[in-house]
Amino acid sequence: MFTKQASLLSVPLTTDVCEQILSNWIEAVSTFYWSYQQLVQRIQTQPADHLSPDNALTEVALAMQDQLTILLTDVSQSDVQSGTFSGDDYQTLAQHTDELNRLTQQAQNRLSSAGHTRPYNPSGLDSTPRLHA
Repeated sequence: MFTKQASLLSVPLTTDVCEQILSNWIEAVSTFYWSYQQLVQRIQTQPADHLSPDNALTEVALAMQDQLTILLTDVSQSDVQSGTFSGDDYQTLAQHTDELNRLTQQAQNRLSSAGHTRPYNPSGLDSTPRLHA
């Protein structure tokens, strides 16, 4: 899952390539969201004296929030509403996929080093945990 999407853009944008870029992006968003929830849950269960701006878990969670803001802005500016994507839109999705995967890996590494790991379970997603800066 954690592979560079940019290599897909070095080939002509056939239907198969476009579907693969979109499929990889959807999987990356799902895993990103799950990892973000795990971070927030871990942060919320830490003793209060561990919650500081330089806390490694908090830093990753805030970076994930920033990336989500960028993602939402870029997606809302594309032609998602009409269902048509340009080559630039696929390039943007591929770049987002790489960044989502990078942050997800970073989150999983931090969670693992903090002794908090749970297997990825997309059917168990919960939309309630949120971290506010």
